[in-house]
This record gives sequence, structure tokens and C-alpha cells, in this order.
Amino acid sequence: MCDRRLAPLGSTRKHLGTKVQIRVRRGGKSGEVVVKFYDLDHFDGLMGRMGFVMR
Repeated sequence: MCDRRLAPLGSTRKHLGTKVQIRVRRGGKSGEVVVKFYDLDHFDGLMGRMGFVMR
């Protein structure tokens, strides 16, 4: 993966305050973003930072 594609990784880690992985599939047109959380409180905080409202 080239450096310009990895640039958002550092800012995403910093914004969320946790480990983040970007996995790109063969061909480079799709993939996954993996966000680590360590307990449910941490998960709730991450969801809030991503803009989700817990109901």
C-alpha cells in the first residue's frame, strides 16, 4: 500500500485513541477497517467518537 493511503491511519488512531488496522484486499479496491476495543465502556466511547448515538 502506498504512503498516501496510509496517511489517514495515523490520524484515525489519534482521533479514536486505540489501535486501528486498514486491510486492503487484492486489487486495492476494497478492504476492512479494524478498530480494537478492550471493554464495553471503551467500545461506547469509540462509537461516540465516530458519531454514533447510543440509544
